[in-house]
Amino acid sequence: MQFCTKCKAFCIIDYGKKQAVCSKCGHILEIEGPKKLLNLKEKKENIVVVDKQTRQLNHLPRGKHKCPKCGNTDVYIRLLASRSEDDYEEECYRCTECGHSWRASN
Repeated sequence: MQFCTKCKAFCIIDYGKKQAVCSKCGHILEIEGPKKLLNLKEKKENIVVVDKQTRQLNHLPRGKHKCPKCGNTDVYIRLLASRSEDDYEEECYRCTECGHSWRASN
């Protein structure tokens, strides 16, 4: 968008002739051609697809217990209520690496 330097009216731009002509007084302004946009290389991002089961586990608290199957020490911790009359809670672990689940041995 270009405006006339004399009367401040709107100018009609002609990029082919590299000039802008005032629509009111006819004053001609020299302009540069349209600016070229640089083609910047897009940054490639690593996209990780998370399955439904992992998404459900991500909100669980994490702890450090050794997985008996793979030896990994990072686990998700869940508390499960027993169905017995005692109504105690039992800790269950799920390995973040292999997905193996086990209960805490009392």
